Amino acid sequence: MGRGPRAGLGHRPAAPRRLAPPDHFRIEAYGGHGSTDGVVVRGRVLDDPPLSEAVEGEGVGAAIRRTVRGFVTDELPGVPLRVTVADTTAETASDAEGYFLTRLRPDPDQLTSPWTCGTVELAGEYRGVTDPHRTPFEVRVTGPDARFGVVSDVDDTILETGVQRVARMIHQTFTGSALTRTPFPGVAELYRDLAGSGNPVFYVSSSPWNLHTFLTRFLQHRGFPMGPVLLRDLLGTATGREQKTGRIREILELNPELPFVLIGDSGRRIPRSTPTSSTPAPGGSWRSTSARCGSTRGTDGSRRSPARGRTTSRS
Repeated sequence: MGRGPRAGLGHRPAAPRRLAPPDHFRIEAYGGHGSTDGVVVRGRVLDDPPLSEAVEGEGVGAAIRRTVRGFVTDELPGVPLRVTVADTTAETASDAEGYFLTRLRPDPDQLTSPWTCGTVELAGEYRGVTDPHRTPFEVRVTGPDARFGVVSDVDDTILETGVQRVARMIHQTFTGSALTRTPFPGVAELYRDLAGSGNPVFYVSSSPWNLHTFLTRFLQHRGFPMGPVLLRDLLGTATGREQKTGRIREILELNPELPFVLIGDSGRRIPRSTPTSSTPAPGGSWRSTSARCGSTRGTDGSRRSPARGRTTSRS
């Protein structure tokens, strides 16, 4: 086989070129969820500035630019990370698409419900970056006062999307914002009633993680009870795209004694694609509900100790 033009006699192979430091190194934490049985934390590391906030009265152009920026990302692979929740720390690294997923088992006495604080930071030098870029996040912890959990679809369940009509779905995704997209009437009130004073609500969607910021801001703006927003990679991996059943099963396994209510729109046939009532998590059960109504507002934001039910104010 022939050699390259600089690999012949008398020429030393060129040393590998060191990658330049990222211009906008950023750890995007997607938060976490769990119980006294363990905690799961997700996020992504990017070389992009944070997305701008939507403002009242902005034009369609601003919304389109923001959405496009959310999809055109410069992900950072192989970033060493340190994740801390309560008294427990674990180290991991971002994958080829910049994502990370960490499982921890904090001391149950150190967890507070409904929210426990955590941080993720750079665990070592990365392409010249040494600042830890410590990023806070919250973990939704199921407490002893929870009577049941809620797992809800997003598209055409709480948020009018039109997933059955691709052109309309794309148009709404790119031209709307967290302030202009509308929920179905009455869903916020329904979800607030379901959340009550301690029932966890999980939002599970086939939408890509690129929409996590938008969906979180939408839920906050429209008054839904806040909870983990679990999405999936836009393109998937060599083994395919992650299915909803994997994330739902993860929720069940972390809450083995808690019964759940499953809410989705009738067009998605969700009950057939999720664990059935004949195979619930140990001690748990499924109740399937089909809904086409819509919007929810956040809970009171208090924190409770899962062990003692103690309430503290949330800043």
